[in-house]
Amino acid sequence: NYIKNLRIQFIKITKMNTDYEIRIGACGQVDSGKSTLLSILTNPNNNKDIIDLDNGKGIARHRIFKHQHEKESGRTSSITYCYKQYENNGCTFVDLAGHEKYLSTTTIGISGSSMDYIMILMSANTGTVPRMTKEHISLALAFKIPIIFVITKIDMDVDLKKKELLIKIKKIMSSNSGYNKTMTDINNQEDVNDCIENMKLYNDKLCPIFQISNITGENINLLQTFISKLKPKISWNNTTDIEPLFFIDEIFHISGIGIVIYGILKRGTIKKGDTLLLGPINGDYTHIVIKTIHNNNREHVNELKGGHTGCFWIKTTNSKIKLLRNQIKKGMVLIKDKQITSEFKACVTILHNPSTIRLRYQPVIHCGNINQSAEVCEILDDKTNTHKDFLRAGDRAIIKFKFLFHPEFIEDDAILVFREGKTKGIGRIISN
Repeated sequence: NYIKNLRIQFIKITKMNTDYEIRIGACGQVDSGKSTLLSILTNPNNNKDIIDLDNGKGIARHRIFKHQHEKESGRTSSITYCYKQYENNGCTFVDLAGHEKYLSTTTIGISGSSMDYIMILMSANTGTVPRMTKEHISLALAFKIPIIFVITKIDMDVDLKKKELLIKIKKIMSSNSGYNKTMTDINNQEDVNDCIENMKLYNDKLCPIFQISNITGENINLLQTFISKLKPKISWNNTTDIEPLFFIDEIFHISGIGIVIYGILKRGTIKKGDTLLLGPINGDYTHIVIKTIHNNNREHVNELKGGHTGCFWIKTTNSKIKLLRNQIKKGMVLIKDKQITSEFKACVTILHNPSTIRLRYQPVIHCGNINQSAEVCEILDDKTNTHKDFLRAGDRAIIKFKFLFHPEFIEDDAILVFREGKTKGIGRIISN
């Protein structure tokens, strides 16, 4: 049905007036109501005054689940995108997994979805901040993404536990030894307006806290109004004089049409009929042409500008070369000039490591949509630039990595996270 609806939308030709677009991710412990809330926020009802709430049995989350096993278990296991059009802007919501075994999927979503904000959801009946929620908070802060806290299930008789949860959140986020954030409760429309203004002054140090119910709809309108007034945190370059760069998030093969790719245009402008390079595919790029463009509201447009998400129907410029669905993977790009990276250097900090990191150590690299194992080829001191034999938790160094399987497209100054078991570090690419 999803593919069928997408195919139907290729016939629809309309025009959308969107000044800018923001992207908000939803993280939190399993069963905190992430998918349910996003389903309600992206209300499919044409009457904006009517909100399709949950019935307490999961009817809302079924509207945005992609897989049958997700509907049966009630747990998100993949990265799901849903969209809401407001008066002057559009918002792409990214539904991320909450279960521990899907942490790598959540890490890929946070790393590769170019988020402006992250909503951290917690159930009011827990009374404490779960371990996985702390993990999601640390990832959001590592990628320098502003956080919005949402306490769900306040319709339950859990006033005491809710108070305990709020105290613990504020203690964790406000302590000088912790994250040093300023917390503010949102209880009415005046609080929403004040928070929007103060977020500019505090420079992302301000974290709002919403208390909502997906069943009764309490404070849902406050959250909707708040989101509709948010501005993008990422500075996008959408001028036509800069070469375009499009990151692929999802790939579809639609019967009767062909290959359709979905993602975000990081810079520049792509127009219908443009010829670009798709790759890296086996270490090389393939020339493709943009046949049609659809924005995130499933509307036909003639161009896509930097900072916006959309779909491209693509074909190869050489009719003798066939482009297959399994050749295209998440993390590939559309660009003008070839750029391939097999080895790169990054300035990294080891956040957690029970042992030592030495040469030939092979962690999994998460950088944007890239998710591939790499080998440590060289370790240098970040101050003296001399060789080091090993690294421990808390150490900072310059590491040279080499991808194990195939080259990727990587930009300088991009943030990366690497992990292997309980070992985890974060860094920034300084050369490739």
